[in-house]
Amino acid sequence: MTEPLPEKGSAAEAVSAGASNTGSTAEGTSSVLVDINQVAENTSGYLKSLGLDYGYGITDTIQWTMEHLHNFTGLGWGGCILATIAVLRIIQFPLFCKLSHTTALMKEIAPLTNQFTEKAKECQRRGDTAGAMIQRGEIMKLYKEAGVERKWLFLTFGQIPIIYCFYKVVNGMVSLPVPAMKVDGWLWFVDLTVQDPYYVLPGVASLLTAATLLFGGEGGASNLARSSRLILGVSIPVITFITFSSWPAGLALYFAGTSFAGLAQNLILRNKSLREWLGLHPLKSNVPNPLASPQMSGKLRVDHEALEALKEQKPITTPQKKQFGGEGSFLDRMTGGKMPEGSTFIERFTGKPDEKDSQLSISNWLKEGKVRAETSDHKAYEKKRKERLEAEKKQAAVERQRKLRKLQN
Repeated sequence: MTEPLPEKGSAAEAVSAGASNTGSTAEGTSSVLVDINQVAENTSGYLKSLGLDYGYGITDTIQWTMEHLHNFTGLGWGGCILATIAVLRIIQFPLFCKLSHTTALMKEIAPLTNQFTEKAKECQRRGDTAGAMIQRGEIMKLYKEAGVERKWLFLTFGQIPIIYCFYKVVNGMVSLPVPAMKVDGWLWFVDLTVQDPYYVLPGVASLLTAATLLFGGEGGASNLARSSRLILGVSIPVITFITFSSWPAGLALYFAGTSFAGLAQNLILRNKSLREWLGLHPLKSNVPNPLASPQMSGKLRVDHEALEALKEQKPITTPQKKQFGGEGSFLDRMTGGKMPEGSTFIERFTGKPDEKDSQLSISNWLKEGKVRAETSDHKAYEKKRKERLEAEKKQAAVERQRKLRKLQN
């Protein structure tokens, strides 16, 4: 049984109702879009509502910071990227001070640790594992005496997760894209979702990275040789420029900003007055390495002269040393007093080269102790030998007297 066809009037009413429903649906969609735009200006959670949800961790913390700076300061997203970089750097600055202090100490005592390192390598070549472990133990003792806390060196690699997480946030914003990212840039890079048309941002980021590496890294000090820093300062910026050139301007802006922050931090931590005010160990740019020093060629001659002087009972005079460091400091506790300006921690162990013979005080002290021990042993041997000869002479005299009495009888 077929159903009756609807009347013309009722069909018209159905079409009219469908049209009205479609209109209401469109109105509902537009209202949702308006609500999202309002959230971006007034409340947090806007980026998560767009699908940029990274759970909990470093990435979410960076996104939360950037979003709140955007909501409460009125900055555009480009300004928020730079402001978030500044906030993170300020929070991390005390840690970078620890890193710089540790690196400066290690750089200054490197000539000493290098000696033990070379000895350890020599032991390894000979197959003397125990000897190599002893030499490494001496290095650890030296670090402990100098107050070196190597745990702070992790910060060099600890930046990698932060850089990656920040990259993840900005890359998500420009890839989506967040609508305001198209107009929140400046000058020639207004649209942060497309690459810099003039490659200025990648070039600036690369140059700032090169300067930071050449000046010793973000901690203001580096144990790398100057040649190694030069190689890194050329190769890494070239690689970064090639990489950043194809990235959106928002990402290039982030890396340019973080490179500028790293260079500024480097210059702050290299400032002598600020280091003194912060209580950081002073940087010594030119610390002689005894393993590659011309003084090593005269070291044997110096030790030989010291030995000859001891044999002739001539006193060996060494210039009196005063220590660097304020009252109650590590160096003051070790020896007391202050060293004159220009003197360094290394002089406590090796001594300042003498103008005449480049004598190193520690080698001289060790040689003196060895010679004194040898001299003491030699005197003891001579004394025993003379006593034995005297006893033999007396015994021989007694034997002669006995034989004479026997012949007389």
